[in-house]
Amino acid sequence: MLRGSFSAIGCLVVLSALTSACSLFTDRGAGIGDDAYDDGSWAEGDDCSTPSPDEADEAAPAPEPTEPAADLPGISVATTDFVTVAGSRKSLRLGFFDDQERPLAVPPDEVGLTTSDAGVARGVLQLNEALDRVTYLGVTAGSPGTATISVSHGGERSDIRVTVLDNVASTMSLSTKRLELKEGQRGSVAALFYHQRGVPLDLPDVEVTSSDPRIVLASRQAPELGGRIEVTARGAGTATVTVAAGGVRDELAVTVAPQPLDSIELLPGPFQLPPDCSTQAWIEFHAPDGARLWVAKDDVTVTSSDPARASAELLTDGDGFVEALEITSDEAGTATLTITARGKRVERQVVVTADGAACSTWGEEEEEEEEEEESELEEAQGELAAGSDPFFYFTYDDSASTAAVELVKHQLRAGEVPPPSLARPWEFLSYERFAPSCARKLGLFDVSMGLLQRASASDAGRDDLLLGIHVAAPFFRKQERDNLVLTLLIDNSGSMMDRTPSVDGARTTRMDVVKHGLKGLLRALTPGDLVNVVTFNSTAQIELEGALIEPVGSGLAEVRRAIDSVEPTGSTALADGISLAYQIARQRYDPGKLNRIVILTDAYANVGEVDPALIADSVVIGDDEGIYFSGLGVGEDFNEAFLNVLTDEGRGAYFSVITPSDAARAFDQRFMALLTVAAREVRFKLSYPRALARAATASEESSTDPEDVQPTNFSFNTTQYFYERFRAPAEAPLSEERFKLTISYKDPVTREPRSEEIEAAVGDLLGQQETNLRAAEAIFLLNQRIGQRMTAPEVDAVLDTYPPRYSAPLFDEYKALIERYDQLAP
Repeated sequence: MLRGSFSAIGCLVVLSALTSACSLFTDRGAGIGDDAYDDGSWAEGDDCSTPSPDEADEAAPAPEPTEPAADLPGISVATTDFVTVAGSRKSLRLGFFDDQERPLAVPPDEVGLTTSDAGVARGVLQLNEALDRVTYLGVTAGSPGTATISVSHGGERSDIRVTVLDNVASTMSLSTKRLELKEGQRGSVAALFYHQRGVPLDLPDVEVTSSDPRIVLASRQAPELGGRIEVTARGAGTATVTVAAGGVRDELAVTVAPQPLDSIELLPGPFQLPPDCSTQAWIEFHAPDGARLWVAKDDVTVTSSDPARASAELLTDGDGFVEALEITSDEAGTATLTITARGKRVERQVVVTADGAACSTWGEEEEEEEEEEESELEEAQGELAAGSDPFFYFTYDDSASTAAVELVKHQLRAGEVPPPSLARPWEFLSYERFAPSCARKLGLFDVSMGLLQRASASDAGRDDLLLGIHVAAPFFRKQERDNLVLTLLIDNSGSMMDRTPSVDGARTTRMDVVKHGLKGLLRALTPGDLVNVVTFNSTAQIELEGALIEPVGSGLAEVRRAIDSVEPTGSTALADGISLAYQIARQRYDPGKLNRIVILTDAYANVGEVDPALIADSVVIGDDEGIYFSGLGVGEDFNEAFLNVLTDEGRGAYFSVITPSDAARAFDQRFMALLTVAAREVRFKLSYPRALARAATASEESSTDPEDVQPTNFSFNTTQYFYERFRAPAEAPLSEERFKLTISYKDPVTREPRSEEIEAAVGDLLGQQETNLRAAEAIFLLNQRIGQRMTAPEVDAVLDTYPPRYSAPLFDEYKALIERYDQLAP
């Protein structure tokens, strides 16, 4: 554990001493983030700060790949060397261009199409019916072998070599080798099968067995649902699940922990039977979390208060677990049946009539039992031992999203009142740029802290202490990053033709925004990168596969052509698009490169399987393979919750893009944040003096129980700024009191747990980062107004505590946004 103390650093008020001392602890190779203003300005600058990433890039230029001058063929296809599997059908982009690189609208009767072996592969021209022109080449794979499909037009010909592989796996792997569950829980893992050439396969016949079905049941989901292995924990213990197909196999070790029995449910009931009648009732056992439990017959007893009138017998499934009760009536009268299991019991009355009615049950409705959710917050952590400092765990930004910031600013500029759902101060603080003051190297991170003390605006005789913490991950220039296998997944459904706001009054569609951003992507690529492009509307298509970026070559031009050719049409088969993107990404997977999928969509799936959990489940498969998933939400009203699910599961980030400038920024300043993760499962813990009371936080999640705070990932080239407000008596002696920040995380590759901590005295922090803190409070106050948690007079009272003529760029911007909100809000 690395331990540091700000009081030992000696950041004194004398400027020369401050500069000298701070330079000892600032790694000028580690940048502060990617969220610069266009002019490179920061909220606060001093001699401790690091040069901006833009300046660093200018200082070390690298050769850029260049596009060739009009030397591409007039017929463009997604790939000229297509590898697929017998029985599959895929659509490849097919475009036609003149000698000036202008796209041509070519009807099908002007295109020649032949195949050298129709038994191996057949091609069919696919049309954009609205424009009556050819846009895709459909390839149907037959028997294994090699065939050439030739497309001709205007004296030119393009040949696509199609290699069809047999559907026989040579290797397989499970996405994890160990699974830990509790009784009654279900889990799933990805079973990935590969041809000997590395092509992923969807095998129809997969055998799944469990070494002990009384502990674990296992089965395979349908291939169209991802082909994952679903595991159900039935009893405490360990079992091995074996997955096999075509001579290859892998094993999953499953450990099941016991769960207490919370309730017994008997359906239906109560019962009314004539004499000499029998009926059955289902029995279900439930854990405190509602999960169904499997209970063995030996653990269950059933008794009758009067066996002469009614009795019962337990019925089991093939593995000996109780699943039903058979009730038999004898003499007329009433008896009570009692079922007992693991200390729990339930009673049901049986009425045996004497009127000779038919043998049937009544009271068919299921008996409802209300379950109250209980807080799991541990009292022990709230009841701190005498003399120890209080603490809390927190996270600030779950997704590196910029959506709330950009939407709020745009809506206020447009004269609209932002909805309370956009009040997310943690996103604003991560979005805006704050300069560090006396940054200290703390393991992976650069950390700086500061305090501002002022009179409380709402509590006479007490002071507010504003704590600011700046955390920065290392900065990588694009020339320093590993090469990239990038699969772009582009939504080209009809909704992408919807208009999106434009600052210049142009008639801009969502697709215009996407294309503008993707053109900027060309500048972010470096020699050695490989690009695939997949689109989805009513179906999913391959626009480009395996375009290698070289210093001099056609790779960039091929990417540009693919981008230019995308046209919106049809509905939104998002699940099909994700599935095809992962097929291509796995096929082109390179362990020596970064492997990433970036989706650009409004995220409204309306065709095919649209269950977000299921689609997110596909994302996890890629993450387990090292293929991470990030996204750009397009338009003001993109389905943010849906995209958040996908990127959270994919260990990536998502940003919003509303205008063309937003899209350009995503593939320029924020591109590295979409690609790379510096630390996984990051959780922050702050210990603070007992003399202080915590008054406000801008965090997304906060608790004294670490299990209540979802850990996050931290990307390279990103920063976070934390704003916390504490309160204390105005005359309290606080100078020697101390704050301590602990950062726990896991190495992104080895998963090795790490922990760093740093502490500082209040007296040493006072006066540091005052400009940052005033800007951060203005940001916090705007979010309080948007979230309707503070009134305009309450916000004004806080701002009135500042010096009358105080001014700083970021503070002034948010003060103006507050004033604008107050003008618009009812």
